[in-house]
Amino acid sequence: MNIKQISETKYYIIISLAIIMFLITAPLTYFTFSEHFYMNQLEKNNVSISNSEKLTKNIIEYLKGNEELDNNFSKNEINHMQDVKKLIDLAKLIMFISAAIIIISILLALFIIKKLLKLLKAIFFGALVTLAILILIALGAMFNFGSSFAYFHELFFPQGNWMFPQGSLLITLLPQSFFVSISQAIFTSGIILSLTLIVLTHFSIKNNKKRAKQINKEKTKTRKTRKKNKNKKK
Repeated sequence: MNIKQISETKYYIIISLAIIMFLITAPLTYFTFSEHFYMNQLEKNNVSISNSEKLTKNIIEYLKGNEELDNNFSKNEINHMQDVKKLIDLAKLIMFISAAIIIISILLALFIIKKLLKLLKAIFFGALVTLAILILIALGAMFNFGSSFAYFHELFFPQGNWMFPQGSLLITLLPQSFFVSISQAIFTSGIILSLTLIVLTHFSIKNNKKRAKQINKEKTKTRKTRKKNKNKKK
């Protein structure tokens, strides 16, 4: 394998990683900022405290970077939400970078590099890996959501400021049932997106190979015809 082939391999690995990152962070970002989803959860979880809608909207706007958290939240709750916002900001950044890599790669494959088949294979592989990751995590959460939820927080919030007493404002607005629902929504969306990409790229790869085979067949036929005509002239 020469230097050019190594560079090309790295390029397609980056595309696959970009697909994986995008398929995971896009649903996460969407549902984190979905006011409609939060409002439905308030009704579903029978949250009946005063100003629940206003406080929930305040959480969403805070995560978007548009507002500061309401003074009704405790210092510990605010500290934890600051850590959550950093994580969400990172996810959003990864989503935008991944999307940019994917778009640029598609344009390069179509108009400059002109190696669409390899790009399709990289996208297919990325979607397949994402599907496997999401299914494995979803299955783990399905069998024991409480332990999975705790492990997630211990992993991403090692400072330990994520535990609050029952009845605290943040727990009341966003109970465990909220996180069960948002996890289901994120994983379901990610799985559907992955499956869609897998199916689309599978048929695109198949058609691309069929078209390439047809082109090669026509080229071979043309060469044979030219050779035959050349021999006749002699």
